[in-house]
Amino acid sequence: MWHPLQKRPATKWEAQVDKLFAKASITLDEEKRKELYQKAFRIIYEEQPMLFIATPEELIASWNRIKNFYPTVWGFWKGLYMEIKE
Repeated sequence: MWHPLQKRPATKWEAQVDKLFAKASITLDEEKRKELYQKAFRIIYEEQPMLFIATPEELIASWNRIKNFYPTVWGFWKGLYMEIKE
């Protein structure tokens, strides 16, 4: 199991992921932040420190007048951009 924010990461890849997360968390440029998180998650994907074997079953519905509705397993993606169609 991977242990984020250890005083001394056990592996080089853990240290690199911690650095990327720290930098992304203070980056204001949305595209740069996205790039940093993608790099971190690519490393996590390649190293496979944990394996998710199940996801919760959820139903998410929306009224057909809602624009920019993008449900994900974690909730609504970019919920701030949702609006009602006129």
